[in-house]
Amino acid sequence: MDSARHSAADIAERTARASYGKLLAILALRTRDIAAAEDALADAFAAAVAQWPQDGVPTNPEGWLITVARRSIGRRKAHDVVIDRAAEFLALLEDERNSEKYPPFRDERLALLFVCTHPAIDRDVQAP
Repeated sequence: MDSARHSAADIAERTARASYGKLLAILALRTRDIAAAEDALADAFAAAVAQWPQDGVPTNPEGWLITVARRSIGRRKAHDVVIDRAAEFLALLEDERNSEKYPPFRDERLALLFVCTHPAIDRDVQAP
């Protein structure tokens, strides 16, 4: 297993040395974001070093890396969409909470419930 791990890491390193620029260019061309392409490619290489010793090195390591990196970019974009939607919703809630339309009031319902169920009050009159 150790030799397979070493061999897979060597192949990943050789692929990085030989093809990093090309892979980065392919990803950046599609995303128009070099930083995101670099992050996705780094994730792909990390996945390769973790997965290739167990599953074996694919016949086309560059294709495997591009596929993993593209999926990583897709997941990040989907995550960013969710974050953006949540930010809009949270901003709306914050605006509503700070609005003068709904003046703040002291909520004393809990204290009222304790008073209505106090043991000193006759049981027939207590709130259920």
